Amino acid sequence: MRRKLTAMACVIVLALGLSACGGQGTGGGDAFTVRVVCQSEDVYQIFYTCYVGGESRGMGGMADLEGGELTEDTDLTLTFPRSYFEEGDDVGTFSMDFSPYGEGDTSEIATTDPVEIPAAWGGTYTVVFSGDQETGFRAELAASVTNFHSSGIKRAGPHRGRPSNCQIVKKTGDRVPQRIKTEKRPA
Repeated sequence: MRRKLTAMACVIVLALGLSACGGQGTGGGDAFTVRVVCQSEDVYQIFYTCYVGGESRGMGGMADLEGGELTEDTDLTLTFPRSYFEEGDDVGTFSMDFSPYGEGDTSEIATTDPVEIPAAWGGTYTVVFSGDQETGFRAELAASVTNFHSSGIKRAGPHRGRPSNCQIVKKTGDRVPQRIKTEKRPA
């Protein structure tokens, strides 16, 4: 019970913090933004883990402030300032994995493979989250990434994200399931 309350408190704090961002751009070269578009049904929260060069750099969660189901119209915008990273981190090797939760779930339904996001300071990137329990959840970098640099010049970046299949993990009581490790596919 205490674990549930702690998890829900974290989600609420993160959601409030994210809403303060208002979905605005990064406003310069000191951050980059990742927008998540949820196309899956019956998903109420998405937790994520961030990586640089394959090393974990943090985690967080996204949810509707009113506790509703996430949709394509739900504002799921994350801003990553320079201060979020360690000195010397190459954000060009940034990646994220996503773990959806259904209504009232206390453990993840599944976890996607990490999605590679070749980030640059001042950039804005879109990740599309889709799928379901039967066919598997996927997260992929949108095919056309528009990168807004502080110079104001727009340029389309290459699609480096790949569809990622996740492993469905059986729920076993209140125990949080272990993520199944997979080998990375060749580029």
